[in-house]
Amino acid sequence: QQQQQQQQKDKQKQQKQKEGHGDDGDIRGQEAAPGVVAEVKVDRLIGGSLGLDLHAETLTVVGFNKPEAKKVGWRIGDRLFSAGGKRLEGKDDLFRALGKFGSKEQEASPMTFKVLRLDLCGHSCWAAVHELGKACSSSWAGQCPSSWEPPKPFDRKSALSDLCPAECGQASIKGAWTHALQPGVEVVLITGGEIHWQSGHKTDLKVEDDAEPPRKFSTRFRGEVFHGELLSNETLRWSDGDLWLRVAGAQAPEGGPPPLAWSRDADRGEGREGGSSEGAGSEQAPLQRA
Repeated sequence: QQQQQQQQKDKQKQQKQKEGHGDDGDIRGQEAAPGVVAEVKVDRLIGGSLGLDLHAETLTVVGFNKPEAKKVGWRIGDRLFSAGGKRLEGKDDLFRALGKFGSKEQEASPMTFKVLRLDLCGHSCWAAVHELGKACSSSWAGQCPSSWEPPKPFDRKSALSDLCPAECGQASIKGAWTHALQPGVEVVLITGGEIHWQSGHKTDLKVEDDAEPPRKFSTRFRGEVFHGELLSNETLRWSDGDLWLRVAGAQAPEGGPPPLAWSRDADRGEGREGGSSEGAGSEQAPLQRA
């Protein structure tokens, strides 16, 4: 019986590693597509925090509460999914990572964060639309030089309204998505009622509810129908258990509780009210200060 239990554990471990994470939540597997995943290396905390305003559910950077955070390399719209090689499922995981990073034993070692960020020839979606003033109707070709090719499944005709739907006020399902288990390894584009796959294949995406914007969808892939639901944390959950994360443009909704701040002295999952911040929707959003 003990041998059978060990075999079952080994089988589960192999399946985890195949899916892209280890026993301790390590991110593993194939390399991410270029221009979709970025790394931000943090040498030290800024006054006991990262200096970021984050969307509490999506861990998306929506502003800065410390100006020094900009110099580290963060961009508005970055969606954190890994810290020190460990997967971030939510704010509790982030607080745990920051608590360890802020300890005396870890102060001398930098921590690398991985974020989902669509790289528009050196600019994020937020910067392209709100700082550079690029029209949402403009294409990749109008934004980037010919030497800067877009990652698949995008092409040079892809419009900013498809690449950066939140910044352009488009329907919530539109835009770039990637698998939660291996962020950035495979990216799909949803636009015009279709899912565009990296292979070049396209499948229809049908709306299955009357909500505005719609939250439930279905698509037929290889003869099988899959049903999907758009969750509040900008995750698309499919009927086979697959989870997709939005690559760019996960913006904070209006309303919600006041901002909270993390510090190394704060209890995990709790915090204190923070000061002023700079960024996207920072005065209205349910933020998590980190």
